[in-house]
Amino acid sequence: MKILLTSLMILFSCGTPNNTVSEVPAMDEIPTEEEETITLISSANLEGRNTYMSSGSVKLFYDEETDEYIVSIENFSSDNGPDLHLYISDDSSASNFVDFGGLKSTSGDQTYRIAASQFNDQYTYVHIWCVLANEAFGETILE
Repeated sequence: MKILLTSLMILFSCGTPNNTVSEVPAMDEIPTEEEETITLISSANLEGRNTYMSSGSVKLFYDEETDEYIVSIENFSSDNGPDLHLYISDDSSASNFVDFGGLKSTSGDQTYRIAASQFNDQYTYVHIWCVLANEAFGETILE
């Protein structure tokens, strides 16, 4: 009996290690147009840059209640890289940008918020930016 219990404990305690960390927000964090205080401003599809793969549907919202802009990326997927951040800027080189911080994950639905006071109407470019390499992994222009 001891041998059977020991064997079962060993069998069920072994497994393959999970080497990836993925933080994907709950679906209720992604705004919908049905919410009265949130307005869709623009949307576009993310595309890879500089030989990297990035894809997903990017939407820019304004939340009147919190006075924040929200960038939502649905069905997001990107090549992995060191120190990937979400930027929004006024040009393709991201010379004048706002950093939303490090990516939550390289896949899945994600949302990022920023105070309206930090937003500029000229910010039409969304970038998946590798800070270490100082180059874009992905980009889109919001229309």
